[in-house]
Amino acid sequence: VQFGHLYKRSGDLVKAKGWYKRANGIQPTVEISELLDTVGDARQADNTSELRQKTLDQMDSRRFQQALPNARTLYETHGLRDFDVILGHVFRELGRYAEAKGMYEKYFERCLSSNSKHLNDAFWHLMNILEITDENQETLNLFAHLKWHYSQAGSFSDFGCAVISKSAPEG
Repeated sequence: VQFGHLYKRSGDLVKAKGWYKRANGIQPTVEISELLDTVGDARQADNTSELRQKTLDQMDSRRFQQALPNARTLYETHGLRDFDVILGHVFRELGRYAEAKGMYEKYFERCLSSNSKHLNDAFWHLMNILEITDENQETLNLFAHLKWHYSQAGSFSDFGCAVISKSAPEG
C-alpha cells in the first residue's frame, strides 16, 4: 500500500494502481478498495503531481477561478476520482451551487459504495450544499439514505464520532 501511495503522490497512477491491486490481493480492505476506486482507470495519469500541487496551492490561496480548469483536468482527463470533492469545493466557493451539489453527490456515492471512512465527510459536504440551496426535502432524503446504509451494514453513526457496530459491548 505504501508503494502505491508513493507512486500516487508522484503522479504515476498506473503503477499506484498496480501496487494497490497487489495489496488488495494479499488482504482486501475497505480502504484499499477505496484507493483502487480513487485511481480509477488511471488513464493519461502520468506526471500529474505538478498539476495536482498547483491546483491544491490555488485552493489554499483561495484562487478558485484559477483552480477550476486544473481540477477539471485532473478529474475528467486524468481520471483522479478523488478530485470530485475538490471540484465540489471550487464550485461552491464560486457560487455555482448546482455543480457543487453534483460533485458532492459523486463524492457521497463514491464513499457510500466503498463504505469509506470518509463517508461522514461526504455526507456533511452534501448536507451543507443542500442547506445553502434550501433543499429541505433533499436533506431529509439524504439523512434517511445514510441511516438506511448504516442499518444495512449493521452499524450506525452519530455523525461526528466513529462508526459504531451494533454488536459492540455496552458499557
